Amino acid sequence: MDTSNYETALRALQKQFRERFDRVEKHIRHRDGPVSADFAEQATGRQNDDVIFALDENLNLELRAIDAALKRIENDEFGICTACGDEIELARLDAIPWTTTCVGCKEL
Repeated sequence: MDTSNYETALRALQKQFRERFDRVEKHIRHRDGPVSADFAEQATGRQNDDVIFALDENLNLELRAIDAALKRIENDEFGICTACGDEIELARLDAIPWTTTCVGCKEL
């Protein structure tokens, strides 16, 4: 399988996600400030924090998945389902190039 297009796409996604992750991390580090006396504003602030922390975690997970996919390309293991060992469908790889499983195994 020619993985050059996947590698290019994954590297672009890696760069894009890393930039987003860095912005979220910067926001988290610099969000300290005085706590509002207004209870509604405090509640809104906590909800915003929850969203930011979830975004941070999701970006971190996606970055690790992309890094792992690039490693699989290096090791000539890209496109092989880690569950059953069959080839992952090209349409699935086109949609989610960091996927580790074929459609059948994912459905299980």
